[in-house]
Amino acid sequence: MNIAREFEASGSQESVFELFQDIPSVAQCLPGARITSGEGRGPFQGTVAVAAGPVSASFEGEANFSSDPSTFSGQIEATGTDLRGGNRGEIKLAYLLNPAGTNTTTVSIDVQVELSGPIARFGRTGLMNEIADQMIGDFSSCLDAKLAAESVEKAQEVSAISEIKGFRLFFSSLLAWLRRLFVRTGG
Repeated sequence: MNIAREFEASGSQESVFELFQDIPSVAQCLPGARITSGEGRGPFQGTVAVAAGPVSASFEGEANFSSDPSTFSGQIEATGTDLRGGNRGEIKLAYLLNPAGTNTTTVSIDVQVELSGPIARFGRTGLMNEIADQMIGDFSSCLDAKLAAESVEKAQEVSAISEIKGFRLFFSSLLAWLRRLFVRTGG
């Protein structure tokens, strides 16, 4: 499944790129993610906890990062296994940062997600895009809070929710879908 999105970050292209090089700080903004080991450019070992409806998973795996300061871009490749639930996942993410005005940066991301196991059923539904939108919104809000922090210490205190809660995401996604449906039908 491919997910391509853009969002605005409240910071210069240089400051957003600098933050993206601090992998532990970026991981704090990913709902459900936790780094368990790794330094510098990695590789990093970690976990991602997900609850999607009746299925929950705790993926353990490895992520590798690369970036290109000349183009303000980068890539993340991660694989993980949920041994308890028999789920496997692989993510390839590419990002590009473009200036969007005074102290604002457009973050373009392109994510390729491959899921197998029981959780893959949820990856094939139309709601997966709505869930991705909610997660990207949470990620974006966390990044903005880190960029606006008055000190490095305050920025380190900022983090996203601790776990991706499928029911919360499911219902907020369902409401967004229903709103669009009624707008299109004039209801």
